[in-house]
Amino acid sequence: MLSITVSRYTVLTIVRGVLSEYNASFDVEINRQGIKLEVKFSRLNIAFRKAGAPTKRWAWAKPFGESGNKEFNNLILLGITDERYLKYYLDPLNKFIIFDAPYDEIIPLTINSGRYRSIQLTTNPNSAKSSASPLFEKYQITSDELERRYRYMST
Repeated sequence: MLSITVSRYTVLTIVRGVLSEYNASFDVEINRQGIKLEVKFSRLNIAFRKAGAPTKRWAWAKPFGESGNKEFNNLILLGITDERYLKYYLDPLNKFIIFDAPYDEIIPLTINSGRYRSIQLTTNPNSAKSSASPLFEKYQITSDELERRYRYMST
């Protein structure tokens, strides 16, 4: 629960948005434009492969919410950076990697995890081959870019 709060407040601080009410269909709203952001956070998770050495990945569950009814414009994904691959991240000095994906482009990045959809991505951009691998090239942004995209809209 703490990590969810930290990620929401991290984005809230960068974009100067308004935090939604508990259990709303989005997390942060950009005042003047009415843009709604859903924010998800992931720690580094270890994924064991049959071929040997464990790899690390991020996993963001239920991007569309528990019932699949979340309504938002963009999904902001934050993941704790993997120090082994900092030089491949756009913002290597940030403790989080940040992805910003429009609502209409999220489904192809997800996998069906039983009852819910989720997004799983290796922390190594050079070996990413999953449905979520476009996150690195198409949706990865810096905290400065996140600020530029949304902060001006809130003032």
